[in-house]
Amino acid sequence: MNILRMVFGFLIGIFVLGTGPSFAAEEKLMDKSLEELLSMPVTSAAGRVQHKNEVASNMVVITKEDIQRSGAHNIPDLFYRVPGMQVRKIDGNRYYVSIHSYGSLNQGSLLVLVDGVVMFNPVQSGTNWELLPVTLNEIERIEIIRGPGGVLYSSNAVKGVINIITKKATEKDNYVAARAGSMHYLQEQVGAGGKVNDTLSIRAFAQRRSDSGFDYKLNDLKAPNSTDSDVVGLKTQYNWSPDMSLVLDGKAMEESGTNDGPTVRGGSIKRPGYQHAVSAQFQQKVNDWYDYDFHVDHMAEATTNYTSQDANAYAVSMRTQHNLKYSAWGDHITSLGMEARWIKIAYEAGFLPPADPNQTQKIDSVFLQDEYRPTDKLIFTGGVRATENTIVTPKTGVLYEPRISAVYLLNDLNSLRAVVSKTYRTPSMYDRDLNYSIGPYYLRGNQTLDAEKALTYELGWNSVMLDQKLNTNLSVFFSELRDPIYPGNHHVGPLMLDNNGTVYSYGTELETSYKLTDHLSLLSDMALINAESRPNYDVDANYARGQSANLSKYQFGAGVKYTKNALTLDAYAKWISKYTDIAEGTGKYPSYWNTTLRAAYAFRMPGMRMKEKDAELELVANDLVGANTVESPHKYVRQPDVYAGLKIKF
Repeated sequence: MNILRMVFGFLIGIFVLGTGPSFAAEEKLMDKSLEELLSMPVTSAAGRVQHKNEVASNMVVITKEDIQRSGAHNIPDLFYRVPGMQVRKIDGNRYYVSIHSYGSLNQGSLLVLVDGVVMFNPVQSGTNWELLPVTLNEIERIEIIRGPGGVLYSSNAVKGVINIITKKATEKDNYVAARAGSMHYLQEQVGAGGKVNDTLSIRAFAQRRSDSGFDYKLNDLKAPNSTDSDVVGLKTQYNWSPDMSLVLDGKAMEESGTNDGPTVRGGSIKRPGYQHAVSAQFQQKVNDWYDYDFHVDHMAEATTNYTSQDANAYAVSMRTQHNLKYSAWGDHITSLGMEARWIKIAYEAGFLPPADPNQTQKIDSVFLQDEYRPTDKLIFTGGVRATENTIVTPKTGVLYEPRISAVYLLNDLNSLRAVVSKTYRTPSMYDRDLNYSIGPYYLRGNQTLDAEKALTYELGWNSVMLDQKLNTNLSVFFSELRDPIYPGNHHVGPLMLDNNGTVYSYGTELETSYKLTDHLSLLSDMALINAESRPNYDVDANYARGQSANLSKYQFGAGVKYTKNALTLDAYAKWISKYTDIAEGTGKYPSYWNTTLRAAYAFRMPGMRMKEKDAELELVANDLVGANTVESPHKYVRQPDVYAGLKIKF
């Protein structure tokens, strides 16, 4: 793809903007105290900067240091380490991802953003993870809210929010990197950025990647699932003053490859696809008591995930949030905002023939939230979001999503939280227009579906103790999902999607890190999750059990992290319990392991003018334990994955 060559040339040209941090400097970042990590600034929960221990959400933050040491190929690989997340590989490159429920491509309950742009397939209200226009080396951090996202996010953030935040244009982190390994895995990356002058900063990146994917499925059946992809991005930031800035951002991913499609369809299809996103964000701090931002973006996506026909989606979004600080019987921060999104779908007749092959959808919402601190130790937050959806609300009316939370700061290192929220998942185009045959059976969408309603309760505890060596994040939750969308039990004619029954989900999640010595840390995570369905009289009980049976109910992970001088060592293993795929009838999938071993050595690159170590050589081995296990409902066989990589900073 010629666009990649042009970006590579551009990046080489801007290397002169400045040198980036060396790996020796990054080692200092990894030595942050647990207290500093607990008070790290995050933005996803409130739409503005907060300290992590003050967030009234079940939040996990994956830092850039975590990503560097993870041995991951892509973003979903990082989620295996997050308790409560359900991650399954479909094949060598595609994933199902969800939180507190089973994952699928048409999972409409998880909101994914890249630098504020909503990344989704509107046809199925899911996320095509392989098409996200971002690379691991460009991510500053990933903020994950496990559970309802709150009033600041549009409907469908029922199970959680994944906010991927990339490096700022002002970031002086210039690098070239390459990886090569098994399954013909090849990856080339380059990124550079920094200040052009006192007001203007530019950052750009590019990646080329290819691999052959897994070789076979069960019974040694050949199953093509190769991929070739290019990713490019360009970000500029203009600062009129320290308190006023404009960020322009553009990213693009293009992919081609093959896969065998869903198990029930068989065959081999071509898999081209792309996702492009452009955005502009203006921020201003007017004074100490008032600030605001305005965000506008355009997203375009094309996929052929299930058929040989293309499905094209286009979305334009506008969002603004205004924060007002004042005192009235305590300290307040009141946030008022509005969001408008226009979506157009265009896809050919076949798997999903709509009544109108060029459907449009308009979503308008307003939100109001107040954070109230009557004392230094107590934080109450309450708010509501009102959403009008042109497809759903003509029948159900405006959707109101309230949320109330409390955080009690026991001290600087310990906090308790409690949350109650109500959220909605609106039907996707898939739910409304589905037209699918499985042998003698026919599955149909329903144009009159209601939105699913979820009432969720959460309790949590964040703590640093034992002389600031042990960090603990414990949470429990209970959720009642009303009117979930299932196929109804129609005895005559096709199975038709309908709103029926109630699903109760509950569980607990725990993650810990213990600093055993200055160089060695121990990590662990655990999740126990269950779901129970209560079908109505007209629901097929087999489908109603799906919410529970599809879950991997038990997950236990442990790892070690070692850093000394130029050497870093990381090891991680996670056991994930068995599950049953209701869509496959009696398809049962055994428990399996996810494992990673990584060793890296930093050194000074010959010929470079850096004063410290500017290069790192890594060797990674994934899935050596539990190899050849079946993880996905498409019955691909997971294989060992070994690769070597070199990254050089300028």
